[in-house]
Amino acid sequence: MPQSSSRTDEALIAAAQAQDAAAMAELLVRYELRLRRRAERLCMRGEDADEVLQDTMLQIIRTIHQFRGECAFMTWASAVARSQVSRYRRRNARERNRREAVSAVVHGVPDFLNCASPNPEVETADAELRKRIRDALDALAPMDRRVFALRQLRGRSAPEVAEELGLTVPAVKSRLHRARRELRASLSGLHAESIGLDDCISA
Repeated sequence: MPQSSSRTDEALIAAAQAQDAAAMAELLVRYELRLRRRAERLCMRGEDADEVLQDTMLQIIRTIHQFRGECAFMTWASAVARSQVSRYRRRNARERNRREAVSAVVHGVPDFLNCASPNPEVETADAELRKRIRDALDALAPMDRRVFALRQLRGRSAPEVAEELGLTVPAVKSRLHRARRELRASLSGLHAESIGLDDCISA
């Protein structure tokens, strides 16, 4: 039996399509450097070529059965890499939009709750996010919600909020603490500390 290092691309591909894991691994090792260079060329400044490379290799494993030999393997693999770059950018755009959306809300841009995303690919995610935030705010007791809005979203001082709402300063602090605690529980799945929300809802 010939050594695996001497096997042709065609032999490795055929074996990989027959679910030979060793052949698949050897094929990926053989093309890793070229795929890395392709990922680096496709990625723009600030984009993670290593992540794109990893996604590309995983997608090659998943779809190797679709390769029909009508072009060179590298040509096909490059098309997979381009597809993964597009997916990477869409994924990052959704995450960036979500971060900006939450930041907009917690820093007092109420129009966000009624606006549509300019990017149709993230509009559905935006709508779900707006509903999640709106529901969390609506679930607060009315006075707690007013305290949170004035103190955290509008930047009023505790004495100013107390005077406007007819409360004592300790009462304002107590209600703000409770509102933050409830919002933190309601929005826990948004990973507040990583999207700029933590400062607004941390006790």
